[in-house]
Amino acid sequence: MERVSDIIVIGNNYASYEYVINRSEISIGQSLSNDDVQNAIKNLYRTGMFENIIIERRDDIIGNVIVINLKEYRRINKIIFKGNKKKKEKEIRENINVKEGYFASENNMFLLIKQIEEFYKEKGFLNIEIEHLLDSISDESVNIVLNINEKDII
Repeated sequence: MERVSDIIVIGNNYASYEYVINRSEISIGQSLSNDDVQNAIKNLYRTGMFENIIIERRDDIIGNVIVINLKEYRRINKIIFKGNKKKKEKEIRENINVKEGYFASENNMFLLIKQIEEFYKEKGFLNIEIEHLLDSISDESVNIVLNINEKDII
């Protein structure tokens, strides 16, 4: 097994090179097995920052080069509430943990909707329906539009 001679990181806009390397647990001089590559991919996915991760080995004139190719989740620019007539936006915002600046990952979308549903259920709105849309602002950010159908208190 050839030792890693260099590590290249591609596609990181928010995560620093050092952060990616530290989280991947791949280091220069290391003999890298397929299990190490799989663990590096898992470690990077666990950060919640990346939508896609590919790790390749390339033989180069300097030796065995590892290329970590990333696609980061876009950042949340704004969270926009629509349809909330019975509960004020400020009150809803106080009860959610996902904020502007967070990554628009599937997990964060799930948490955001669950937290809003729980807030409404505590207020007696048991049939609430929330539809979310991602409105692309740029390659790096999105607005989240939440259409809330409050229905009636049960």
